[in-house]
Amino acid sequence: MKKCDILHIYYGAAGNAGLYIDEIYSTLKEASFEQEVIVNYNYPFNYGRKIFFKRTDLINMGKNKRGRRYHRAIELICGLLYTFFFILYNKPAIVNYSFIPSMIYIDYIFIKLVKICSKSTIIITCHDVVPNIVYLPTNIQIKMRKRIFNIVDKILVHNENSIDDLKNIFAIS
Repeated sequence: MKKCDILHIYYGAAGNAGLYIDEIYSTLKEASFEQEVIVNYNYPFNYGRKIFFKRTDLINMGKNKRGRRYHRAIELICGLLYTFFFILYNKPAIVNYSFIPSMIYIDYIFIKLVKICSKSTIIITCHDVVPNIVYLPTNIQIKMRKRIFNIVDKILVHNENSIDDLKNIFAIS
């Protein structure tokens, strides 16, 4: 039995991407869609299951930032496992995954598992179509993004420039 129509997933902890989720959530709420939101602890709104990055946000504030990347990876994996089982149990018709590729290989595995194991339509909200993260070479980022874009059912972007980037760089219309 379906418990929600749409599940929004947003684990980002910086920038304005949470505002996009809030806008989408608010608009769909007016249209009477049943929705769930799984977010990070810094999500500024009073709704949503806050499961991502409670401890690494504390580590970030402290003096000792050693090992933060590993702690963050563990928290991300645990959060995505929770989310995966949430999807299997609640069977949302649509999963809207905010694509914030801090650990793009983990994103890929998660999206692939959701695609294989659920009947949900997968939409990714892509905040930056062209990679701007420096920890991986751009060609690796492009390759992994293309794989992810080929798995999902729909890609939601914010403006015409992003649409042009999808067409020109990824050959996606």
